[in-house]
Amino acid sequence: MVRNYDIRPTMEHYGCMVDMLGRAGMIEEAYQVIKNMPMEPNSIILRSFIGSCKNHGHVVCFDENLKKLLLQIEPNLGANYVLAACVSSVSENWNDAAGLRAAMKGRDLKKSPGCSWVEVNSDGAGEVIHDKLQFYP
Repeated sequence: MVRNYDIRPTMEHYGCMVDMLGRAGMIEEAYQVIKNMPMEPNSIILRSFIGSCKNHGHVVCFDENLKKLLLQIEPNLGANYVLAACVSSVSENWNDAAGLRAAMKGRDLKKSPGCSWVEVNSDGAGEVIHDKLQFYP
């Protein structure tokens, strides 16, 4: 990209690489991308990476600071605390998970439920909230 087209990677390029590698289960490779970035990772990259670790059952043992950095970047986003607590649970660090849940409760933070859109028979779209499909014409 740089050599052939003289395009310098942006945060979005790095984010795509981390997300793609993480979804493929290539956690160590995704971590190396983050570690070798010329800038600090943003919260989106960190959530993608930590979420991949959680989904693939990997303990974030190589850099516990990533969880802390995520909470420092966006301290008022409940989803960050839930994700960090889940990863602590996967690593069987129950005290840390309980502490994160308590901190979330102490700050009166909530996690918004997930929401997805799907096309149904090309006739309309449905919205999935809490595993219930609601149809719209």
